[in-house]
Amino acid sequence: MSLEPEDGNVIGLDDDEFQLDVTVDENDDGDTEIEVGCYQDSDFDDEYDTGTIDDSGDNDEDDRTFTCDIDVSEYDGGDTIYIGLADQAGNRYSDDNDEITASYEIDTRSPVVQSLEFASTDVEDPTFSSDFDVSVEVNDDTESTSRVEYYFDSSTDDGDGTALEWDGDGDYTVDTSDLDGGSQTLYLRARDSVDDDDGDAFHGYSDAETLDFGFDSDASRSISLRTPDNITVTAGESGTLDVTAANAGGVFISEFNISVSGFFSAQETVEQLRSGAEDEVSFEFDTSESDLGSASATLEADGFDASKEIAIDVEPNQEQRSSVESKLERYSNELEYLRSNYTELKSKVSGARESNLTSRFTEYESLVQDTRSAVESDNYAEAQEILSDAQPRLETSQNSISDTQSFVKSRNQRNTIIMAAVGLLAVVGAGVGGFIYSERYGLDIKQALDSDIPTTSVDGLKSRVKTIFTDEEDADEFEWSGFED
Repeated sequence: MSLEPEDGNVIGLDDDEFQLDVTVDENDDGDTEIEVGCYQDSDFDDEYDTGTIDDSGDNDEDDRTFTCDIDVSEYDGGDTIYIGLADQAGNRYSDDNDEITASYEIDTRSPVVQSLEFASTDVEDPTFSSDFDVSVEVNDDTESTSRVEYYFDSSTDDGDGTALEWDGDGDYTVDTSDLDGGSQTLYLRARDSVDDDDGDAFHGYSDAETLDFGFDSDASRSISLRTPDNITVTAGESGTLDVTAANAGGVFISEFNISVSGFFSAQETVEQLRSGAEDEVSFEFDTSESDLGSASATLEADGFDASKEIAIDVEPNQEQRSSVESKLERYSNELEYLRSNYTELKSKVSGARESNLTSRFTEYESLVQDTRSAVESDNYAEAQEILSDAQPRLETSQNSISDTQSFVKSRNQRNTIIMAAVGLLAVVGAGVGGFIYSERYGLDIKQALDSDIPTTSVDGLKSRVKTIFTDEEDADEFEWSGFED
C-alpha cells in the first residue's frame, strides 16, 4: 500500500480540506472490493472519509486507489490519521501487523518576512560604498520557507531577484556590484517550499520588506580623532583619556577599534558611525609614584590613517612634594656651609687648583638654584629629577673643599719652615741646618748662597728665595703667598 502525499509531508492548502490518496498493491487473493477509510482514532470510530475500491488483481492503479477527503477544520497539523482497510469479510489489513498511519503539517498561508535589518547598524538610511550584510527573520508556521530573494527594482517579478537558499539563520551579504550611486531601496521576500501540482510554490512569495540606503562606490572612508593635547595626573592616581571619533568620510562605518600605546595600552571599539556622526570613548589608566615626569601615549584608529600623540604629565603627590621640599632645605643648608668655606679658600689658591675649587662649588650651587626655581614654578617633577643628582654633586664639592683645605694647611706649614731656612741664610749663610732643610723640602741652599741677587729689599729677598726651590710650582706658590704677611 502507498500514500500520496507521503507520510510526514507538508501540505499546502487553499481551502478547508486536503486529499489523501490510498493505493493498495495489486494482488491475486480474489478480493474484488476493499473498504478504505481514513479515521481520527485507532478505533476507526470518527471517520474523515470512507469508500471501496476494486482489487481483483487485473485492474490498473486508478481502480486500486481511493481518495480520502480530510476536513481541515477537524484536523490539527501533526495529528495522526489512521488508515483502515478491510476485505469483503470485514477482516482488517495491517502494515506488517502495525497500524497504517500518517501525519502531515498543514500550510495554509505564505511565509512572512518578519524583519529585515542591516546587520551592522541600526542607523537609518546609511551610505555604503561596497557590499553589506543584512539580517532576515521569516515567520512560517510550518517552517516550509525554501529561499529568499532580494532586488532593487520594485517591479521585479517573483523569482527574478537574486535568490538565496534559506538556511534558518537569516544572515546574508547583499551584492552591490551592479548598483548605481545615490539613494537605493533593498527589497526582500521569502518563497514557500510547498509545491502545487504544477511544481510552483503553493502559496508563492511573501510580501517584500524594504530597507532604504545610500550607495557611493567612490566615497572615502575616513576617521578623525580629537583629544586634549596633554593630560595631567597625580602620581599614584588614575587618569582618563577622553576621545571623540568622527566619521569624516562619505560612507557608513560599521565598526573599528581605537588603540592606545606608549605610556599605557588599551583598546575600545566604536560601532555604527554614519557619515558626519561622532562617538565618544574613554580610556582609564593607572599611575605609580615612579611615573613622575612627562610621557606620551599614541592614539590610533585601526585601519585608518588617523593617529594622535598625547602628552601625559605625572605630578608628585603631596607626600612626594613634602619630600622634595625637605631635601631642598637640607641641600640649601649644605650650600651655605660650603659657601663660607669656599669664600675663605678661594683667595688662598690660584691657577688650576682655584679653577677646580670654583667649578665644583658652582656646579652644586647651580643645582640647588635650579631645584628652587622648579619648586617655585610648581614643577615638582622637574625638581625631583634635578635632586636625583644632588648628593653626588654635594660630595664632589665637599671633597674639593677638603682637598684644598689640606693643601693650604700643608703649604702654610711648609712656608713656615722655608722662612726659617731663609733666616738661616741671613744669619749663618750655610751649614748643617741648611743642608737638612734642603734635603727634606727640596731646597737648593747652595744656589741661594752663590746667587748675586741683592737681599736689601723685599723683592730682592723674594727673588733670592725662589732660587732655593728645585720645584718650579713650589717656587710660584711661595712667591705668590709666601710673603703675604
